[in-house]
Amino acid sequence: MYSLCIVEIHIVLNSEPQLRQTDIIFDFDILVFQCPPVTAATDFAHVEMATEYGLERRHLLFFMDIGSREVRCGGIAHNPDSNWTTQIARNMCDMWDGFLLGKRYLIHDRDPVFNKRFDMIFESIGIEIKKLPPFTPMMNSRMENFLQKFLLF
Repeated sequence: MYSLCIVEIHIVLNSEPQLRQTDIIFDFDILVFQCPPVTAATDFAHVEMATEYGLERRHLLFFMDIGSREVRCGGIAHNPDSNWTTQIARNMCDMWDGFLLGKRYLIHDRDPVFNKRFDMIFESIGIEIKKLPPFTPMMNSRMENFLQKFLLF
């Protein structure tokens, strides 16, 4: 139903939609099921920590190698911003021991901290960014499943 609304809006504006919903699903199926060794995913988790000053929220940025299902924590921040995520991207692309070396695709959602500079770091080493469609977090299901299990502990 959501995709029909987008198509109707494009028709009203006299422009053709670029991708159909089936094209988007097919594209992610190919990445996750047919190209897992060269695909990675990233997402945020939020954790409440009890400190001497009360409850504090921490944001954790995780990266997952879809093929091996190895997960690395890119960083932990109290208040993440685009500068912080850009530095984490540089760390993940380090030419000696970068976690994402040899990958072709990176899947992430449309969180505002994943800005153009974040994407450009990965594109500079040949990683193609695949942003999830709006309101579809379960298309990054392997990462979401990890985060659910991680937050249970």
